Amino acid sequence: MAASAWSQHVVANLYAFGLNFQSSALLTITVPALLADLDPTGHTQALAELSTAGAFAGMVLPVAVGAWVDGSRASRRSRRLAIACGAALNLIGLAGIYWAYTRLSFFVFCLVTMAGHSVTTVAYQSLWNDAVPPERRGALSGSNGAATLLGTIVGLLMAALLPDRWALWPMFGAILAGYLSTQAMPDALSSPGQGVPRRPAFRDRRDFLLVFAAQAVVSLGMTLLMTFVLYFFRDVMHVSAPRQQTAWVAAASLAGAVVSSLVLGRLSDRGRRPLLTAVACLPMAFAAAGFALRPDMRWISLYALAFGLGYGGFSATGWALTLDSLPDPQRITRDLGIWGVASILPTVIAPAVGGWVLVAAPDAATGYRWLFTLAGLSFATAAAVVIFVRGPRHGTAVADETA
Repeated sequence: MAASAWSQHVVANLYAFGLNFQSSALLTITVPALLADLDPTGHTQALAELSTAGAFAGMVLPVAVGAWVDGSRASRRSRRLAIACGAALNLIGLAGIYWAYTRLSFFVFCLVTMAGHSVTTVAYQSLWNDAVPPERRGALSGSNGAATLLGTIVGLLMAALLPDRWALWPMFGAILAGYLSTQAMPDALSSPGQGVPRRPAFRDRRDFLLVFAAQAVVSLGMTLLMTFVLYFFRDVMHVSAPRQQTAWVAAASLAGAVVSSLVLGRLSDRGRRPLLTAVACLPMAFAAAGFALRPDMRWISLYALAFGLGYGGFSATGWALTLDSLPDPQRITRDLGIWGVASILPTVIAPAVGGWVLVAAPDAATGYRWLFTLAGLSFATAAAVVIFVRGPRHGTAVADETA
């Protein structure tokens, strides 16, 4: 790839790396560890309350900020302001968490950084949509997916290796670097030979609703798998080191996801994205079915790799397909905020559903068989739904958006 192409990929997706670096490290390791030190007896309840409040903010704030940005007379300036304010809140919250030594102050600064993360994310996604050429949307979506996955991997490693409070400073640096990278992104690209921005034509909401539904059921299946997989290794597979086995499965999945995200994202610029997105759901359904029907340690790595290949492809092509399906060129930021609900709401619902399934089962093995079957059906449903997305075909997307 030419140097200029590499720079475009880096500039467009560095903030995606930083945001996921922070979220994976902060919410998975750093916050639970620090909360356990601050409140040794009530940390479980406190974490549940904090996670619920963060999830609520993650659903409400992006929609509200998106509506404000789109409704502003100077929407591009408002979007830049939202990115700056979100980044500032995020950084203030991280610094506050470092210096917080009471449960109340810790709780407040965690909510500040979560709010900043939510505000920044939706405004950045809107900027990304306008700054990326439609004809290269698939390739850059692939890079976006890879940056997201790499951010998750590096964030988890950094949080695991560094002392809990010191791990906050690499997050601070990643968010700051990501914000600065947005200053190099244009507000919008112009049509060839013209001075007006390229904007998508108005579309009905059918495709958007289908993509929303597909994202929701994939997030449901993902959460069902990831929430309980450690207990599956411990209670059903009876492995001697369930934490290490879970980490190995996650690493194998993410490795496959990075590769497929880059490849399928680029391929989707040459073909029909709905079909590729549907195909990407099938390896995830296969992996979940394997866990349900043939839970054998000899096959676990294969299931993990298949799942990662599917998830990486879905992340890349699904994100590009979402942008293809945005219905209203005047309400892009708001609609992206609404689309984000499809990823967050299932993470609130799935643990309760999965817990009910496991409790209702006659034994642990049967419970996990039901659970993984439900996850597999979620991925298969996503494939069945997304195949009906009409979407712009290759060659017509650009014509529609430059018309």
